[in-house]
Amino acid sequence: MNPDDDVSRILAALPCSVELPAGTGKTELIARLVASASHNGQRSLILTHTHAGIDVLRRRFKRFGIPQTSYSIRTIDSWGFDLISKMPELSGIIVGDEPDWKLARDYHVAARSAVQSTAITRMLEVSYDLMFVDEYQDCQLWQHELIASISDVIPTAVLGDRMQGLFFFNNAQPVDWEVDVIPVFPSSKVSIHPWRWQGRNPDLGDWLLEARTSLLAGDGIDLDGAPITLAAPLDGLATYHAAPRHPETTVAIAKWPSDAALLARKLGGAYTMIEEIEGKHLRAFATIIDANDAGEIAAGTVQFAIDCAFGLTESFPMRQRNRLRGGELLNGAPTTSEMDEAVCSVNALVDDASASKVRTALLALSQMPSFRLYRREAWFGVLDALRLCEATEGLSVLDAVVSIRTRVSRAGRRPESRIVGRPLLIKGLEFDHAVVADIHGYNAHELYVVLSRASTSLTVITNETCLAPPRPRRSESPI
Repeated sequence: MNPDDDVSRILAALPCSVELPAGTGKTELIARLVASASHNGQRSLILTHTHAGIDVLRRRFKRFGIPQTSYSIRTIDSWGFDLISKMPELSGIIVGDEPDWKLARDYHVAARSAVQSTAITRMLEVSYDLMFVDEYQDCQLWQHELIASISDVIPTAVLGDRMQGLFFFNNAQPVDWEVDVIPVFPSSKVSIHPWRWQGRNPDLGDWLLEARTSLLAGDGIDLDGAPITLAAPLDGLATYHAAPRHPETTVAIAKWPSDAALLARKLGGAYTMIEEIEGKHLRAFATIIDANDAGEIAAGTVQFAIDCAFGLTESFPMRQRNRLRGGELLNGAPTTSEMDEAVCSVNALVDDASASKVRTALLALSQMPSFRLYRREAWFGVLDALRLCEATEGLSVLDAVVSIRTRVSRAGRRPESRIVGRPLLIKGLEFDHAVVADIHGYNAHELYVVLSRASTSLTVITNETCLAPPRPRRSESPI
């Protein structure tokens, strides 16, 4: 098994596609490809989907000692948007300074038009010798069409794993590996080894490769006899609490946002819940603050704290929150100085609901003895956004939240030992241990992502071991 043979085979086959299962060295292979190109005096363009993915690749390039002058790495979206913003005549579209990603399809169609022009073709030819695109299974059809046009100019390899493609919701149009990818980028075979599990749980790695083959074929899998731990549903919460903590990492997996929030809440702060990069929960609260209705802001502040932490509902029942919403003050006899401070800070919002006062109230609520935070990312994201508003005159809370979430997408999340996550948010991440329940609710791709996150141990809470989930199919309806 010589990695250099894989590199030589791919470079000789361009344009081509490479499909690698989870944990089998795709990031390492991309780094070797870019390093080989650099050694030969060639410059590479690397495109992927997320800033987190960019960060992972950059760190691997640094480990290989690849000079930064030998490559440019961007998200597909940002590369396309920069192109059309600078070349409106060639792209046929005029955009503002900041992208509106509801128009993502229009942006990529416009970028493709620009790429097909003589001027951009020449620019690409003198700028890059090779292009590598990561996580190709996450491409929408219009992103694929843009990449295909660039590949007419720059020799290209696309890398991914169809079994980790999860973007099938609403009117999404993800690429079909057989129908869309291989006809444009013929398959190039490489050696496959479950590196993620080597020295930790090699039996699990081997079993997952077999499970992937079965799920891909639609044959289903049987968990009985697999190198995993099966737990009874009645032992559910105890199973989560028994999972390892720092310095090891554990992910508890739920399918839907509401399920993840409920599980994190039941676990009483022992795990923290990760948020989607868009930060919908944060944005909703920011919108309430920006609307400038003091009563709604006071009630919303308490509700946000309740949504992020365990132990506040009894102290602030619904009738009290409704009083705040109507502009009335909280009443009752506080039992502790911390409770007294929290009530006073919340009541103060009825008269002054500025970003500074909202932040003060949230901090006071966090000092209550019963407060146990489980949505740390949302909580600290809002506190950071409110602090940014204090320091920046005229900045809306919503714009501050967007700025904070953009920073998270570029710099990565705060490290946590135990998290609650969803398949869409943990795809591409690796943990020492994973615990998953309600496993019969996943489609084949989601199931494979869920099963392949842990390198050391996987625990499944279920009474049934035979699974035959369907593979997801994209909607053929026009968008």
